[in-house]
Amino acid sequence: MSTIQAEVQISVAQAVIGDKMELRVGDEKVTFEIPPGTQDGQQFVFRGKGKAHRRGRGDLLIITRVIIPSARRLSRRERELWEELKNLH
Repeated sequence: MSTIQAEVQISVAQAVIGDKMELRVGDEKVTFEIPPGTQDGQQFVFRGKGKAHRRGRGDLLIITRVIIPSARRLSRRERELWEELKNLH
């Protein structure tokens, strides 16, 4: 199959406000722009960035995994910020 599938781990902040990251796929660098509001498990397709085959190149499928920090590892300030976010809804 010519489609390459990759998972990338992103922080909650990256998922909420967006970000940009560079990925290495084989010999090629791919710039992945994480749009604001990205959800865990969301998929993004990059046409023509997959494995080469007789008729060209396949696609690159990126699946995002949002990493939720453990409450035990949060600093006091981080806990306060999470509480503020929780109370916004």
